[in-house]
Amino acid sequence: YQSMGDNEIPEDAMGEGLYESACTLNDTWGYKSYDQNWKTPEQVISLLTRLASRNVNYLLNVGPDHLGRIPVGAQNVLREVGEWMKVNSEAVYATEPSPYSVDLMSGPVTEKGDSLYFFVNKPEHELLVPGVLTKVESAEVLGAGRAHFTQEGALVRVELPDLTGKIIPVVKLTAQGGVKVDEGLIDAACAVSGCGPAFCALLAEALADGAVACGLPRAKAQLYAAQTMEGTARLMRQTGQHPGVMKDAVCSPGGSTIVGVRTLEEHGFRGAVMDCIQAAYEKNQALGK
Repeated sequence: YQSMGDNEIPEDAMGEGLYESACTLNDTWGYKSYDQNWKTPEQVISLLTRLASRNVNYLLNVGPDHLGRIPVGAQNVLREVGEWMKVNSEAVYATEPSPYSVDLMSGPVTEKGDSLYFFVNKPEHELLVPGVLTKVESAEVLGAGRAHFTQEGALVRVELPDLTGKIIPVVKLTAQGGVKVDEGLIDAACAVSGCGPAFCALLAEALADGAVACGLPRAKAQLYAAQTMEGTARLMRQTGQHPGVMKDAVCSPGGSTIVGVRTLEEHGFRGAVMDCIQAAYEKNQALGK
């Protein structure tokens, strides 16, 4: 048995044994009348799913007042978490840690029996599941029923219903004998989808900094950088075009875009990005041993 540090979430799944992480519901362990900074239900559920995916029990502290009453703010949070658990408890209780070395871009993963459970932090129209070796037999959104899916090689695409307003919905994939994943493909996929958000944030920061250096106010620079990355990503997914084709479509002869592209090439931009993915991939492999 091992207790983690207060409010600690390990980076990777813990090995054999019993583990727990003690976490507060607000900023203090005991009752404080002035401490009304309660975690939201989504924050509590996010902590729960991340810890479950790492083989760690979530020890949630609630401080009653001098009469033994649970503060109203805590009650409200716990009720909503309880409603979520009514629908999704099978993805938490008696599960095994994620087979992925890091969280997917969609969120954490747990395993039980013949199924994998995917916690979708920010649901969109589909869920992408990389590195799947076995033939998936069914996909289900807990509480919403069966979901249509396709499987192309090791990639599974699950079509999601409208989940607007839902807190961290759960997608369940099932295969006879369990959903097996390829560790090599997982490590590569996680280098992109798990580590990639940090790399994209760094690019967005650089875009915004460049615009600020050219005189654009910081707020507008960050907004334009975010909109540019969002729009490019959406177009890439909707059209299925190769990124190189999309780049060429924007580069007019002798224009400012091609001059900027040449500058990036002169500084080894693509090589640096490829090297960072390779480094993250190798680190993922090392962590999985």
